[in-house]
Amino acid sequence: MVTQLESSNAHGPLHPADLRPLLVALRGLRDGNFKTRLELPGDPFLAELATTLNQVLDRNEHLCGELTRLRTEVARRGRLDERLSPSPGTGGWAVNVAAVNTLIDALVIPAAKATRVLNAVADGDLSKRVDLQEDDRPLRGGLRLMGKAVNRMVEQLALFSGEVTRWPARSAPRAGWVARPRSRASTAPGSA
Repeated sequence: MVTQLESSNAHGPLHPADLRPLLVALRGLRDGNFKTRLELPGDPFLAELATTLNQVLDRNEHLCGELTRLRTEVARRGRLDERLSPSPGTGGWAVNVAAVNTLIDALVIPAAKATRVLNAVADGDLSKRVDLQEDDRPLRGGLRLMGKAVNRMVEQLALFSGEVTRWPARSAPRAGWVARPRSRASTAPGSA
């Protein structure tokens, strides 16, 4: 027995065998194969199904390629200014691109702020601190811990630097004093 799918076109009923290539392509899409393309010539309805599925495959392939490119640029090449380029789709496609770009910003911006503080320290400026707020929200988790660690380090360096600059003033010899090395005889055990 052959199950027939009624079609609204003038070419008659559809047979399951007519949809077999569509099923194969959908299984490929489900399994992450975005290279498959579908051609269903003849019936206008099947041709429209094929065109639509091919567009979905194109958008998935674009997103996969962009994610791979972004991983290479950010993780392997250190390009912290790279973001996903917009996809040809709208709706959920655009939401996905925006979500990934927002995630990257949430990770990169605090790290960039910490880097600016560390560069200032390397240049001798101990007045800079990592802002523990981002868009009026406190940083959380590992990003907050990183910011606090950098700020503690700068505060410790500032305290140490202050002590080092005060120490020579307190321990400077008085006028007329001359530092003389101690003789070995006076430092030998048992000598008084």
